[in-house]
Amino acid sequence: MFQQISKQKLSIPDSAILTSAGRSPRSEFLREVVEKELTPWPILARSINNPKVINLNGKGLGDAVILALTNVLEKLPSLDTLLLSDNRLTDDSLHGLCNKVCSMPNITNLDISNNKIDESSKSILEYLKNETCALHTLVMEHSDVDDFECGDMMLSLGVNTR
Repeated sequence: MFQQISKQKLSIPDSAILTSAGRSPRSEFLREVVEKELTPWPILARSINNPKVINLNGKGLGDAVILALTNVLEKLPSLDTLLLSDNRLTDDSLHGLCNKVCSMPNITNLDISNNKIDESSKSILEYLKNETCALHTLVMEHSDVDDFECGDMMLSLGVNTR
């Protein structure tokens, strides 16, 4: 079925003429995914039982989909937990994602385990040093963080006593 849908060129309305429902974070995310001709994952469907969490662990979504998600994160003010373990992410998406998370005091839990973290670790490092850092939990298991980066992060945690 997806193959049939993907062969069709979808017409995406200009966001200036959309109703407020058409400008929701979910609609904006899906619009961007379709424009990039990616698989339209319904990832912004939050759990009714826990609407403050987006759990995408193990989905293997890749950089392009997470970049689309990053572009709408600030429109989800009740979001406090973002679980992105094992999504084949690289610095291409992690840098922007980490910068966005650093500007969102409502996000207190972040899991970016099992992704390839290199230069994006620097933005996390700077955020951890900052007194405005809202993260209570940062999980980075099996994330290809080298010893020097890990050591720097531990020093940052020692600086921030909040």
